[in-house]
Amino acid sequence: MLKAIYQSATQDELIALETAWGGKYRAVIRLWQSNWDNIIPFFQFPGEIRKVIYTANAIESLNVSLRKLTRNRRIFPNDGSVFKVMYLAIRQSADKWKTIHHWKPALQAFQIVFGEDRIPLNKL
Repeated sequence: MLKAIYQSATQDELIALETAWGGKYRAVIRLWQSNWDNIIPFFQFPGEIRKVIYTANAIESLNVSLRKLTRNRRIFPNDGSVFKVMYLAIRQSADKWKTIHHWKPALQAFQIVFGEDRIPLNKL
């Protein structure tokens, strides 16, 4: 049911979600309703870009590894050491990254939306 909301540009799907699941997941429905103005800009992107945004497992994976790193080491001598540790953690995580599903159509949509000068052709 959430997939229908991700693919919709109006509140119609949210209303359908509320009637179908409102009794069981009242808190989730309230969150969607109270944040609808913040969510609606997401729907202005083409479907290819939205698919890459809402399937952001790579971002979640990076966040987990950074949180684990900072949780294990809570005290840093200075700000520079924090940046160095984060930089090294990101480099280490990047070795495990794979290609993002549906990336090629999203890159083409980015090129259309933002222009060829910002998205080089050799990246496609």
